[in-house]
Amino acid sequence: FYFSLSFSRQTVPFLRRCSKEFSFVGFQKFHIQINIFRIIQEALNNALKHSGGSSININLVYSDSELICNVEDDGAGFDPENVSNEGLGLQSMKTRVAAMSGNLDIESKENRGTLITAIVPI
Repeated sequence: FYFSLSFSRQTVPFLRRCSKEFSFVGFQKFHIQINIFRIIQEALNNALKHSGGSSININLVYSDSELICNVEDDGAGFDPENVSNEGLGLQSMKTRVAAMSGNLDIESKENRGTLITAIVPI
């Protein structure tokens, strides 16, 4: 099973800064960090559990105004409009992104993999 992480040049300084600032700034930075971590964790869990794919790619892109997080797999995919029993995982990702006033986009087609994108203002 192949797993990769991709970071833009702007992301690494942002992650270092957040790690240092979170104890000083307080809840807001920590709120973003823990929610992004949990969204990635759930997307990975879903990909490992359901996709049957051979690779997962995680991208974090940071700008002055937003953080973009993509988790993409090359697995079986699904029809996001026709999820018969939307589990706790997808719902918790939607709830976490909404709590940060962000947007969650799920692109998936059967036999073509899944791309989950969370865009969060910072």
